[in-house]
Amino acid sequence: MMTLITRYGEQLIEGTGEDGEPTQTTLAEYVQGDLAYDEISLRSPLYAKMLNLVCQHVHDEGFIASKFLLNNQDEEVSREAADLVSDRYQLSKGNQMEKTEEELKVEYLSRLLLDYKNAVIEEELKQCNADLTRPEVIADPTLMLDTMRRIKELGEIQRQLAKLLGDRVVAK
Repeated sequence: MMTLITRYGEQLIEGTGEDGEPTQTTLAEYVQGDLAYDEISLRSPLYAKMLNLVCQHVHDEGFIASKFLLNNQDEEVSREAADLVSDRYQLSKGNQMEKTEEELKVEYLSRLLLDYKNAVIEEELKQCNADLTRPEVIADPTLMLDTMRRIKELGEIQRQLAKLLGDRVVAK
């Protein structure tokens, strides 16, 4: 996801506003808005910083996310941007896709956002399950019940995400 933001963060993509009307927004702002809507933040402080930087400057005249991040004063941002922008492997002609990454960026982005949200939910589910074994939770019935409710909520969200991702859904 950060590769797409670094390479194409300033580019406009089609979307749907809250009123159902078609809108255009930059790729970086779309990601930031989508994550904020679900009250999710990027787990990596560096990636969160990079996304915020791009969103702050995306409407500057002549802004190009990759150039901005590569030339950033923060050496860590600049180094990570260089890693994200570079193609690690060059595919032979026979193995290349018909459409380029740039043409598929919206499809990639939608899938990557869903995958990221699913990973966050899985991580939170693991933490809640681990909390159930903590002595202070075991000793407090209210805390135990709250944790079990949260597990049930997260499980439902995970099932909905699995349907969107096309994964098999196992009902328990």
